[in-house]
Amino acid sequence: MSHEEKIPLSSSYTNATIEEVYDLITNTDLWPKNWDNAKKMEMFDLMIDHYQGTEQYEKCAELQRRLEEI
Repeated sequence: MSHEEKIPLSSSYTNATIEEVYDLITNTDLWPKNWDNAKKMEMFDLMIDHYQGTEQYEKCAELQRRLEEI
């Protein structure tokens, strides 16, 4: 991969962070203690948008299912 083709560092960190949060949510249902349902719903929406943009539809479906449970 040439220098011009590399993903910007900030995008790489964003993707890694979203993956970590996805794992925490789906594997342990771990949330910050001070997050209410509105904040959780906002996070789900942001993550679903991200995964739609990267065409990871299975993750979208899992997040949508959890969103509907709130």
